Amino acid sequence: MAIRDYRPSPLQSAVVIDAGDQWTLVFTRDFPQSPDVVWGALTDPTQVVQWAPYRPERHLGTVGPATLIVVDGDDATEFDGTVVAAGIPHVLEHRWDEDWLRWEITPRPGGGCTLTLQHTVTGPDTSAQLAAGWHMCLDVAQEMMEHRSAGPIVGRDALEHGWTELYEAYSKRLGGDGGLTRARRHASGHSPPFRALIRAFFPSECTVRSVEGDERYIRSNRVPESTTGVSNG
Repeated sequence: MAIRDYRPSPLQSAVVIDAGDQWTLVFTRDFPQSPDVVWGALTDPTQVVQWAPYRPERHLGTVGPATLIVVDGDDATEFDGTVVAAGIPHVLEHRWDEDWLRWEITPRPGGGCTLTLQHTVTGPDTSAQLAAGWHMCLDVAQEMMEHRSAGPIVGRDALEHGWTELYEAYSKRLGGDGGLTRARRHASGHSPPFRALIRAFFPSECTVRSVEGDERYIRSNRVPESTTGVSNG
């Protein structure tokens, strides 16, 4: 599949769990492939690079240090991370600084499997952006597993292939207010790896409609290092 042919699949299951000082986006998706095939897509660097907003320096199927390289357009930034759980082929958990990703693969009766991603953050404001980003990434992952890879769709490519509509739909589903600027202000309190991931998931410019119905034009996908001087629109 060429990128120009990509269209987002229907909305997937997504909820946000409030754990007090942390929030977890739980994103669930069914795949027709077996757990072993999906495990390979999550851990094999030659496969991960075809769908994810990052690429690992090594195979992620064993615990231990693992550098992840977050790609944002022409920029690539390395972050030290750790694989803390690797239960082949059912559980993968890795972290960058204070940010955690946990992937659980559950066989489905009759074939295929269910993939549950738990992405832990320190606040709910970026949940819709993350859900839209992971939605597109996992769409591409399925294409890759069916040997029709389009390559990762992030940033400007995401904007041109339905990211805005996904963001608006997940914002309503998750109870967000549609305010990307507020999300960026909140994201400034996250660790550098998380800010880099958000940059990869934010298209460079877009118009979104909030739950209240007003349109907001976003000119830059750069998450600030601090809240000083953040524009409101």
